[in-house]
Amino acid sequence: MEVVHQILLISAVTHGILLIDLLISLKALAHLTRLRHEELKTDFTSAFDKYFCPVPPGFVINVELISSLVCKLKWGKAAGYDGLTADMLTLF
Repeated sequence: MEVVHQILLISAVTHGILLIDLLISLKALAHLTRLRHEELKTDFTSAFDKYFCPVPPGFVINVELISSLVCKLKWGKAAGYDGLTADMLTLF
């Protein structure tokens, strides 16, 4: 019986160490994922800031224009760069 207990103890310790190693690996992966997310976000932001769309002379932005554009947005789509969705905008 003593041998069985030793084997079970060794097995439990081994599995415990493997579990700890797995948890450490998952924590490291989560950290790397957050770092990669920040890198991609920085890259996107710097590229987005370089976009330029010239506005023609006499172009007027008014309530009617905004209203017509908001009405054309499709519901249930992902948010844009600003985090707003069509669902949010049409509720006002």
